[in-house]
Amino acid sequence: MASLIGEKYGKRKYNITGDTKSLEGSLSMFLVLIVTLGIVLGYYHAIPSNYWVIVAVAMVATVFEGITPKGLDNLSACFSAVIIYLLLVGL
Repeated sequence: MASLIGEKYGKRKYNITGDTKSLEGSLSMFLVLIVTLGIVLGYYHAIPSNYWVIVAVAMVATVFEGITPKGLDNLSACFSAVIIYLLLVGL
């Protein structure tokens, strides 16, 4: 989703690892992650009592997606989201 939004609407570009990404794409990823995490965790009755956990997971995954080169960014975003969620909820 971030790539599609970034390619179509991305005006503010950044380049950290030799791969150009956009702030608009990263923002869309962050927002979609918050919604998706809320839906998935709600379905499994696993929404944490503190909603900041969802925001923190989305933020960490977005940062990892932003600093990882294309091709590995989806993988790093998923793994970082799982790891930070498990660390924050104590599983």
